[in-house]
Amino acid sequence: MSYYVSKCLLTYIELMTKQENNFPVTRRQQAIVDAAKRIIVSQGFENLTIRAIAREMSVTEGALYRHFKSKHEIISLLIDDVEATLLAVIDKPAHLSKDPIAKLKEMFFAHLSNAEQRKGMTLIVINESFTIRDIKIKAKMLKVMSRYQETIKDVLREGIKLKLIDKHVNIEAAGITFFGMVQAAVTFWALKDYSYHLKSRTLDRMFEQYIKGLCSK
Repeated sequence: MSYYVSKCLLTYIELMTKQENNFPVTRRQQAIVDAAKRIIVSQGFENLTIRAIAREMSVTEGALYRHFKSKHEIISLLIDDVEATLLAVIDKPAHLSKDPIAKLKEMFFAHLSNAEQRKGMTLIVINESFTIRDIKIKAKMLKVMSRYQETIKDVLREGIKLKLIDKHVNIEAAGITFFGMVQAAVTFWALKDYSYHLKSRTLDRMFEQYIKGLCSK
């Protein structure tokens, strides 16, 4: 995708989501979102319904509709929650005064630690948002993922500039691979019923292999 097309796409996404982001979240809305998160973790995204949320909160469905017009509005706020937590998790190590390789490692394990704390809820919302037939939901999540990728790519560019990373590395592919490693790790962890800690020797070796690919001449 060309730089011009990418910029046009991101501008379109920002216009699509700008109006939604102008309204503050009320305490009641946040309580509803928190209930939705509990349902996603315990019952799966497919069981996230207005009825299920009402049951979780011990209120009527009508009470929920006073705060949200539809389930998609709740999902939109779930994406806001993903953006706030996920970007904060990788932004902190990205701005440390360490070399880019050390930054990437801290970002990788910080993301995994966050996934473990949230029982993989972030990746569930990311994956499921693209199955929803709502262009605004998809555009909003694409904006979040684009920001995530740009943070990773900025560190990769820094590594190339300092000659710690091979200048021939495809930044776009390396950024996607970074996220793919996290996604794969969390997926297998979830399939094994969260039975071990994500920060393991296996994942250390996975990251080492990733770095070897970036630094090979």
